[in-house]
Amino acid sequence: MAVSLSPQLLRAADGDIPLGVVESHMTYSVQDTVIFNDPSNPGNLATWEPYVGVMGTSVFLVGANTFSEGSIAQQRFAFVMQPAAGGAYTVGDHFFTDDGAPYRGPINASRQDGNPQRIAGDPRPGATNLIAGAEASPHLTPGFDSDDRWSLGFDRLSNGRYGTVQTYAIDPATLAQTALSKAFDAANGRLTDGVAGSNQSTRFGGDILGLDNGNFVVSVEDRSKVRGSANQAVFVIVGPDGSIVRETTVVAAGDYWSNLAAYKGGFAIRASGVIYFYDNSGELKGQVDGNVPSGVSFDRGRGDGTRIGGHVNSPYVYLAGLASTLDSEGNKVPGVYVAAFDSRDQSYVGRAKVDNFPGSSDRTVVASDAADRVTVAFESVPQGLGKKQVVARVLQLDPCSGEITPLGDCFFPFLNHGVDFTTSNPSIAMTTMQILFAAKGSVNLHNETAAGPDSRPLSTVYAVVNHPAPTEDPTTPANLTTPVSVAAAGMSHIVPDKIIFNPPGAPANLATWEPYVGLLGTSTFLVGVNTFAEGSTSEQRLAFVMQPVDGGPAKEGDHFFGDDGVAFRGGINASRQDGNPQRIAGDPRPGAVNIIAGAEASPHLRDPFKSDGRWDLGFDRLSNGRYGTVQTYSIDPGALTQTMKSKAIDAANGRLTDGVAGSNQSTRFGGDLLGLDDGNFVVSLEDRSKVRGNANQAVFVIVGPDGSIVRETTVVAAGDYWSNLAAYKGGFAIRASGVIYFYNNAGELKGQVDGNTSSGVAFDRGRGDGTRIAGHINSPYVYLAGGAPLVTPAGNVEPAVRVAVFDSRDQSFVAQARVDTRNGPTDRTVVAVDALDRIVVAFMDKPPGFAANQVVARVMRFDACSRSIEALTPSFFAFVNHNGKDATTSNPSVAITTKQILIAAKGQVNLANDPEGDADSLALSNLYTVIAHPDPKDDPTAPVGGAGIHLSQQIPISKGKATLSWNGGQGPYTVQSKSTITGAWKDVQTGVAATSAAIDVAGGEAYFRVIGQ
Repeated sequence: MAVSLSPQLLRAADGDIPLGVVESHMTYSVQDTVIFNDPSNPGNLATWEPYVGVMGTSVFLVGANTFSEGSIAQQRFAFVMQPAAGGAYTVGDHFFTDDGAPYRGPINASRQDGNPQRIAGDPRPGATNLIAGAEASPHLTPGFDSDDRWSLGFDRLSNGRYGTVQTYAIDPATLAQTALSKAFDAANGRLTDGVAGSNQSTRFGGDILGLDNGNFVVSVEDRSKVRGSANQAVFVIVGPDGSIVRETTVVAAGDYWSNLAAYKGGFAIRASGVIYFYDNSGELKGQVDGNVPSGVSFDRGRGDGTRIGGHVNSPYVYLAGLASTLDSEGNKVPGVYVAAFDSRDQSYVGRAKVDNFPGSSDRTVVASDAADRVTVAFESVPQGLGKKQVVARVLQLDPCSGEITPLGDCFFPFLNHGVDFTTSNPSIAMTTMQILFAAKGSVNLHNETAAGPDSRPLSTVYAVVNHPAPTEDPTTPANLTTPVSVAAAGMSHIVPDKIIFNPPGAPANLATWEPYVGLLGTSTFLVGVNTFAEGSTSEQRLAFVMQPVDGGPAKEGDHFFGDDGVAFRGGINASRQDGNPQRIAGDPRPGAVNIIAGAEASPHLRDPFKSDGRWDLGFDRLSNGRYGTVQTYSIDPGALTQTMKSKAIDAANGRLTDGVAGSNQSTRFGGDLLGLDDGNFVVSLEDRSKVRGNANQAVFVIVGPDGSIVRETTVVAAGDYWSNLAAYKGGFAIRASGVIYFYNNAGELKGQVDGNTSSGVAFDRGRGDGTRIAGHINSPYVYLAGGAPLVTPAGNVEPAVRVAVFDSRDQSFVAQARVDTRNGPTDRTVVAVDALDRIVVAFMDKPPGFAANQVVARVMRFDACSRSIEALTPSFFAFVNHNGKDATTSNPSVAITTKQILIAAKGQVNLANDPEGDADSLALSNLYTVIAHPDPKDDPTAPVGGAGIHLSQQIPISKGKATLSWNGGQGPYTVQSKSTITGAWKDVQTGVAATSAAIDVAGGEAYFRVIGQ
């Protein structure tokens, strides 16, 4: 492997003054915009920072305190809805009267130049709900008195103000605002007695945020004294209709300011330096002192300039503020810092220093997006400027290393920056595409920066900057939707719907459940089916198709060859012709050539399989008996020719010397076949022979590529069993009656886990027809997918198609996620995994308006570092044929490489692949399609023959030496170099025992490779 040494990206040196957005090679979606700037009004009130939010991924919300209509002294609360991609904004109002009309009059009975408003949207893509809040006095304001909610017994005083909230729906097309609830006292609105301890009974103070289930959390500083003599941080959870989901709950005593963060599955509140973690129902999960594990001396006060942030797609919570750390000699290193914490175990993850220039800093805020990119903004007075400026930096958390690294230098987010301008008191919100910055400041109203500032002091100003690393948002959307086509999901069909084994004049195919599929190496998909024996319209034959993954011509193969090495295409099943389907599997290692085929068959009754006495050892298979029969082959990867490597054998009972089969189905598929990472195959079956006990049992046997028995038949568990087999790195797993059993490659049990108990998901505990497991030999993880309800902490039952992840190394549950994107009945779920832990889940669905079942799929990705599952695509119809009227597909099977996905099914479709055409194929046709992977990458799996040498793409250079590192191969190693791509390789170091080497470099360009033994 050759690696070119390329110049590293230039970065500003520490000590340089920040640059502007454009100078930092970023762009604006919206340049500096001043809002609520009526020329007839006096200068804006101070009211600290404007507060901002984001609704879905498309609309930023910028709230401000301004003057009520007809007044130049009394406060009003309003906001703008700014499309994130740019364009004109729309004005909204924080409060509507009880009759549903916007209220723009005075609503605060004390402290007009007081605490700022709050604003938050439902953060899920496609969301339309938001919540607005402020310290207000609606109990004294006409228009909010249509009922007795202010007269339950709690005295709010004649000049009292308190954290008031109201929820709204926003029309996504017009951004028109409709009240979903009446304005209410968030913390104390249900109290029936008591008197407010002062005219500020509860203060914002706190903050409001949307959760990942569509509810909102409202946190305030409680000064009412009804819950104790001290000021307290409290929260309440509110539904989008204004209903109380969780009544007011005390977090901790002490003053409190806006330290609230939502994360995946819950929210966090920081009070007096301690971060408290809650789930979506408001139950405390744990807490952590943010300073102690991070080593950063963040302010432990109420939190004005030290904030937390998070995102509902991530388990991480970020803490940022002006602080200091200690260097190796015990000296304080002051600066703006950000630290990350994991909500799942309340552990410290990592930290970073944000600022990299001299100057004083203050008042820090933080936000993160769905991909754990973090924006930190703060007030600063850089050297030479003299006035406060908002400065920002975007960073990225790497959950594997715990490192938080910059995506660029510190920059001035506002176009208006420099000696004459001032911006301060920042707020930020971000999506995976844009970042909004808001502040108070003095700027040029027309962004003519050369002319200097002409706005009034303390103007509310915002700008939207395009993300330096834009990506699609993987967050589960707010509105569950009907699946889309493959094209609409951003993919394409490499092989459009292809019907196989459908000769002219033959009757309709037999049902035989789903076709089974497999994968040979990374080159060839295998699609197996039950079809008719030659010369018969009633007897069963087993066959398969070899489909090159790149879409090349397919070729047919046969499940069974006679002992003479000739393909057997006659009837081979002595009972139940419309029975269980075949099975097919390949060696999954790159470069592999071996496969195994299997089915319930009766070769002991067919002459071409009787060249020896293997059926006559003493076990009676009955005159109409069938059983799990397997046979191994090699495949020429170029010509796709098939060569027999073993004779057909009775997998489970082929070595028995006595006994009688308990029925004519002594062992059933039932089970499945898979290739292991050592080149052997595992065969799992449902054993009904009764030779190992009275119950049906899940069993397995390990077979070599030559048909030899590597591990004799082993019982897993009693019970019916269907196709719940997964290979992983170093072994395989079998799921029986809800329990996953983990084995190593030798067939030794490593441990087990109850998939339901550990995950909290109620997967079907039956034999497994519609609930499957999967894995990949390059990964230690096992995936369980099926239609399964989840019981929430609040006791609600949420049905869905779900996938859960388990670690084979310690048999632990790791993560779970919802797959489907609409509420409705689904059936028969299957799952497959590639070498990089990307998951394809397919299932039967019948969306509204469709006359028949359709196969729907979704591609997701498991991140082992963050222990989270994110969607790479929306739900999509797998096949070209999904016209909603008469086309139908059902009973899917799936296989996946790192570049392609195959989905097979039974169905009735249009033979010409006309999406609008009538379904004119035979019923129960076997068909498949190959789809381009949404995120194609090379497969890192060790190939047949062992792993090659892979040089790291990162080559750090320090003090004239380049450090090479690599993996794979066998030492001792030789490092070679050349100065031009066409030059000759020369030895640089020989006899290297380690997997790294420091090489002298002296400028220019160089290419390196490493050779093993």
